[in-house]
Amino acid sequence: MTKMEPIFFHPVFKERIWGGRKLQGYGYELPEGNVGESWLISAHPHGVSQVNRGVFQGKTLQQLWQEHPGLFGHPPEEKFPLLIKLLDATHDLSVQVHPDDSYANKYEQEAYGKTECWYVVDCEEDAELILGHTAATREELASMIDAGQWTDLLQRIPIQPGDFYLIPSGTVHAICQGTVVLEVQQSSDATYRLYDYDRTDSQGKKRELHLKKGLDVIQVPHIRSTEERKVFAEGENRVETLTENSRFSLHRIQVQGDLAIPPHRTYALGNLLRGSLHLITDGGVYPLKPGDSFLLPHDLGSYRLSGSGELFITEPATPPEGQTRKKAKAAVDLGGTNLRVAAILSDGSIGRMLTSPTFAHLGPDYIIQNMIQLLQSLQSEWDFESIGIASPGPLDARQGVILHPPNLPGWEAIPLKDRLQSILNLPVQLENDANAAALGEALFGAGQGKQSVFYMTVSTGIGGGFVYEGKIIQGAHSCAAEIGNMVIDPHGPEHPLLNRGALEVMASGTALNREIQRELSHLDSTAALFRSAAEGNPSAKRVVDEFLQSLSIGIANIIHVVDPDLLIIGGGVLQSKEWFWEDLLQKVQAYLYPQLRGQVEIKPAALEGNSGLIGAAHLDSQG
Repeated sequence: MTKMEPIFFHPVFKERIWGGRKLQGYGYELPEGNVGESWLISAHPHGVSQVNRGVFQGKTLQQLWQEHPGLFGHPPEEKFPLLIKLLDATHDLSVQVHPDDSYANKYEQEAYGKTECWYVVDCEEDAELILGHTAATREELASMIDAGQWTDLLQRIPIQPGDFYLIPSGTVHAICQGTVVLEVQQSSDATYRLYDYDRTDSQGKKRELHLKKGLDVIQVPHIRSTEERKVFAEGENRVETLTENSRFSLHRIQVQGDLAIPPHRTYALGNLLRGSLHLITDGGVYPLKPGDSFLLPHDLGSYRLSGSGELFITEPATPPEGQTRKKAKAAVDLGGTNLRVAAILSDGSIGRMLTSPTFAHLGPDYIIQNMIQLLQSLQSEWDFESIGIASPGPLDARQGVILHPPNLPGWEAIPLKDRLQSILNLPVQLENDANAAALGEALFGAGQGKQSVFYMTVSTGIGGGFVYEGKIIQGAHSCAAEIGNMVIDPHGPEHPLLNRGALEVMASGTALNREIQRELSHLDSTAALFRSAAEGNPSAKRVVDEFLQSLSIGIANIIHVVDPDLLIIGGGVLQSKEWFWEDLLQKVQAYLYPQLRGQVEIKPAALEGNSGLIGAAHLDSQG
């Protein structure tokens, strides 16, 4: 071979009980039957790709791997590590789980376990996926499976085209009907079927289940892994990084015109799903049409893409012996509902986030052990400098002790900082979740460049945080900015813990839901309340007016006491801000000193639900 050029492959089609005929809409001539899978690039013995043109025509991918390692940069692995598929789920797939490398090596004689990802190419309007389970312990999981409590056990999530999900080994999952998915995975066919809806095959037999092995490998509790989708835009062209994990990376490239691509670190795999492109290298011009799957060899160099189309590029991860863990700060968001642990980069972006249910009723020992496992899992990929924790109060931030938060039963004077430091050997800092969110917004969100930033969250409760010159103002007793207990109306509703008529009692999401239940029980959410008020419902309008009145008084009080450059509002209630934001701003101005009107900027939070995580990661900057 005198020049490096793309190497194109035939797909391998698989008939499946759940398949259909939709894949023919992506450039493929399908065989007869219900085709569920097209293995686009594969060296796995259950479906091996063959080169369909050029000097290597007729060779298999595994042969290229063994006989021409220079095409791949002389990799150390004996077997090709990746497998790329396009799936048509005309009916529900079975509920299943995959093993990790160690288990697959020992029990299945597979070279690899199976971590995979899904990009939703297309789906029906009400399509969904099964992703995860609800069990807190392995005993509860086994009991629910034995009792056939699949409806209660399985987590279903709605999807739409363009969604992306990483499915690490050990994750319970299933693609559901009406969905076309591009799947990138490790080169493994090790699948343990847990539940198949009691379906029968063409011979009237139920398909085999693998419950014992499945129970061995299922992750308990369920952990969802996510990362920020990074986008590079150049004119109308977009390169979107969907994932960069320890197994592979996947990039979605949308071309409208001409786009230059720099050399890949090693070889890369391409799949064109839509449109028509030309791939232009120093050695030639190669037309690409829908359905084309190809290898870009190691020494191909830079190239250009010209035309209009949607191309997916997969690259292998660096082999373990060559991997260096990336520098990051660890962050923990300890919530009453969810426990989130993340690797946060120096620019405030999220390298990876792991989320599991908190299961608060199981107490601090269970939650702390789960927290440690999540942090250790991230440490396989990231080199942490420190750990920052955002926690509900009350707490002693200086000593790192959680005192007695109402939504975490059993947490009475828990020395969380000391417990984590003793096991993980990293510096740990603890902070009130509202203060951590304030720091996140001040450093990387809506407050960037401002000297004095006050943050308030309006959600189930109301909290606050004040950041001055990049530092959290904690107060003498770690209670600064506890604005939820600020009295708005001394004759207002009572509360078992807070002052009568406090801001949280008058203007939180809980306060709105209280009024909905009392007067507007036909409404099912605070969003529905705001819509109903905008449509002229007098009862809904009165509730919203009273909410805005109380909230605007609270905001004006904060401004008079602190006089910040900027006041930021975040929290769940802000998801409905389109219905009330301008009205709120006008009401606030009416309560301010004339010289303050229009001087203090008020903005919604920019980091959405991640302010606390990002702020927690940077608690070590507080000195």
